[in-house]
Amino acid sequence: MNSFRQRTFGQHSLAQIGIAVLLAAGVVVAIAISTDGVVSRTVNGIAGLLWIGAALVLLAELRDDPRFWPRLGQVALMCLILVIFIRPSDMAMALAGFSAAGAIIGNTIHQRSVLWAAMLAALWLPIHLGTAVVKAVYRSVMDEPASLRSDPPPTAAVVPLVMIASVLLAAWLVQYIRTERRR
Repeated sequence: MNSFRQRTFGQHSLAQIGIAVLLAAGVVVAIAISTDGVVSRTVNGIAGLLWIGAALVLLAELRDDPRFWPRLGQVALMCLILVIFIRPSDMAMALAGFSAAGAIIGNTIHQRSVLWAAMLAALWLPIHLGTAVVKAVYRSVMDEPASLRSDPPPTAAVVPLVMIASVLLAAWLVQYIRTERRR
């Protein structure tokens, strides 16, 4: 089991901290979406900082991977596809899309695939915000309404946690099955 744990998280607790901070960010996002007014905006800002912080911690942990750049590119491209096709308020699509992404990561990245899955979840917010800005600029250039929606619907409160949990669980499950088959 120690070998499985080592392949999952590596030798450092930094990986576990990154995943814990990412999960905490998902909980704080749920709180921000469930509240309104100043409390919501403040808590949402905290959630954003936690989410970005988790991404930085995971990047620091994964940077020693000999295939860091190709794997980061793979994970970022998969994340971009998810951002483009899955609305952050659609629970079923988030569950399906992020589970599929976790399974793909688990099947293609054999060492520390759970961390790479966490990296995908951690990249979701920056990529989501980046595409929203690009869409707003495009609409502005095309003389269309260019507003950014800042208030998510209340039904979206648990979707970020579903995204994080499903990508992690799917990657872990694939890695676990692969490990058990070798025994």
